[in-house]
Amino acid sequence: MNLGLCCIVYNVDYNVETTENKAIYFSSSSDLKNILLDFSKNKIDLAFIKSNMKEVAKRRYIWSIITSKYANAFES
Repeated sequence: MNLGLCCIVYNVDYNVETTENKAIYFSSSSDLKNILLDFSKNKIDLAFIKSNMKEVAKRRYIWSIITSKYANAFES
């Protein structure tokens, strides 16, 4: 995400939460196959998804924030 790449991820709660429901999700091999076919036919707005992923990463996944959260967890 931090590289601003399109994220295609397995559809589980953790992945949806960490990508703020802004990635592309698949639940089966046929879902993934269809996503890849759409990708090959330029049916996916990659610029929009890449932009969303970069924005989520910039806001949520900064090392100073991550280490602070770990420190708070260990201190609790």
